[in-house]
Amino acid sequence: MRSGFAAFVLGGLLIAFSPFALADRINLADLTAIENAKQAEQIVKEYKGETLEFSRVERLSPEAARVLATHDADIVLNALQKLDADLAAALSGFEHTLSLHRLTGLNDETSAALAAGSGTLSLENLASLVHVGLATKLAKQANFLRLHLRAIEEPVADVLAEGSCGLALPLIEKLEHPGLATKLVNGGRRPCVFERLTQLEPAVAKALCAAECDLCFKSLKEMPPDVAKALEGHRGVLDVDQLAGLHPDACVSLLRNQGPLDLGGCDKLVVPGQPVPPAVLKAVAEHQGPLTLGGLANIPHDLADAIRQREHHTHLPHVEFVTATLAGGLAGNGGPNGVVWLPNAVGIDKNAVLILLQIKPRPGPVGPLGQPAIILPAGLKAGLPQGHVTAIENHVAVQFANQLGP
Repeated sequence: MRSGFAAFVLGGLLIAFSPFALADRINLADLTAIENAKQAEQIVKEYKGETLEFSRVERLSPEAARVLATHDADIVLNALQKLDADLAAALSGFEHTLSLHRLTGLNDETSAALAAGSGTLSLENLASLVHVGLATKLAKQANFLRLHLRAIEEPVADVLAEGSCGLALPLIEKLEHPGLATKLVNGGRRPCVFERLTQLEPAVAKALCAAECDLCFKSLKEMPPDVAKALEGHRGVLDVDQLAGLHPDACVSLLRNQGPLDLGGCDKLVVPGQPVPPAVLKAVAEHQGPLTLGGLANIPHDLADAIRQREHHTHLPHVEFVTATLAGGLAGNGGPNGVVWLPNAVGIDKNAVLILLQIKPRPGPVGPLGQPAIILPAGLKAGLPQGHVTAIENHVAVQFANQLGP
């Protein structure tokens, strides 16, 4: 047998192989450019049936691209800096998935060439899409489509809304197309996260309630009452924790969300010297699901009593000092029906401690949340007399949090 070859017996057959065969393959991770067809031919031959992942290739010639387009598995060109119409046309015969995640924009000629291609396109960082033909191709793909579009024109929105693909537009800044909003909900199969959306129209808000799903708005600061009203039918998680100055009517509508609610901007519900609107109190008490009330630093007795009536988890992240008024509202009528969390409190009135310690543990079997309780941060121990610390540690309905919860 020739030098450089080894052999072994498998099923009675003598099998020969070269120990250098794999080592001699072109290392795709070392390539920064593919300029000639022969190099592309060698790559296709050596990596038959394998995904070609070119992590550093920034330049690709049309001649090499035509050869790569004959490959029988996916191609990843996420470092490619430029794609013109000639190069796109050279890749048009490729029949598998082509990933081009570095590209953020395409001119009409290039878009048209890509639209005419045979394979599946992955263009996750595309920040602009105005070519209806390319939008139509993308919309018809069976894979999930995630685009970084900041804005979208109506003709393209129409096409994407009617497509069969799954769709996410996490960086969209303005959403005005109800059909596209319904499409983004994806039948409730995935959370719908909006990183930069700053404005909602009632029709779009209503469309986002088309299916049970999780909605997260990370930049939405305003929620007019008519928009909140349109969201009343939503089922699932609703995260609007960046809202500011929430109108009481809008608050009531959002509290009718059927699922966990993370609500910001609740400071406007409390006006010194005035009671909290009865409709708000009723909505707080009746909300079915975990609830975060953000923006509340000082909670009056009537609102604390409404929180006490809830049978779920309630988080009060902006309460820094636990007053006797808050404690009295939470401890009244036998104490809370659910679990009230005060995770960021850094101080507590000593009278508040005495009031909370008067809560009697509920007799009988506990509910699905466990024993109803008020959970204080463990950091409060440092400012309390040891007797109060011991009393809380031995109490069932008032507890210090730990890394495992109450």
